[in-house]
Amino acid sequence: VEDFDVEFPEGDAARGEELFLTYGCTGCHGNLEDETSAIVGPFIGNIAERGGTIIEGYTASDYVYESILDSNAHIAEQCPNGPCIGPPSAMPDNFALRMSENPQDFQDLMTFILGE
Repeated sequence: VEDFDVEFPEGDAARGEELFLTYGCTGCHGNLEDETSAIVGPFIGNIAERGGTIIEGYTASDYVYESILDSNAHIAEQCPNGPCIGPPSAMPDNFALRMSENPQDFQDLMTFILGE
C-alpha cells in the first residue's frame, strides 16, 4: 500500500463514493453511514477505526487495500446474517482487474472507505 500511495498520493472521496456505488460495494456492505444497511457482507463504515486492529501489524489502509485486491486474504468473521462464508470469500475477486485500467479509481475508493 505504501508504494501505491506514493504513485497515487491523492484520492477524491466524493468520486470514491460514486465508485462505491458503481463497483457494487453497496450491494453487500450497504451505506457507510448506516450499520443496518449491510445486507450480505460486513458493515465497513467503521473500518478506518477497526481496520488497524484486525491483523497484527496492519494499518486500516493495509487491511482495506489487501481485502479489496485479494478477496480471500481476510474473510471477516461476522456478516449480517451470521458468520461470513469462506474461503473462498463471497466478495468478487476481480476488483484488481477491474480497476487496473484506472488505478486512480482504487485510490479514490480507498479514500472514501477510510474517510480521508
